[in-house]
Amino acid sequence: MYRRNECIAKASTCRENAHGDPTRHDYWIDEAIVWHQRAIDARREYAAIPFNRAFTMQKFFFDMKDGVPMRDRIGIEFNTNAEAISHCKEIAQDFRDNSLRDDQDLEILVVNESGKEIYREFVHREPE
Repeated sequence: MYRRNECIAKASTCRENAHGDPTRHDYWIDEAIVWHQRAIDARREYAAIPFNRAFTMQKFFFDMKDGVPMRDRIGIEFNTNAEAISHCKEIAQDFRDNSLRDDQDLEILVVNESGKEIYREFVHREPE
């Protein structure tokens, strides 16, 4: 069983690691989320059962924008932000390879289930 204060301390350590290790930022943020969930479970006294990472799936939305936003109302579930960002890059590559238009304003936004934009990729622009 986890104690709430221990879980919060570990989540804080993970957030600090995310700031100190930019190459593994998403990993450390995901770990912080896991520890926060454990803290919530401990408070509810459900932490007797080890936390299963399968329950951390979250829904991400892939909004399209070319001057006018087109909202994704369905979304796709992924375990991590990194998986959702990777999927966004695959979508953008598919548009680059198969689109008949070269719309420089076309972009794909990755939005988490809380409504926060976590990533943005322009489809036909070179990275800056």
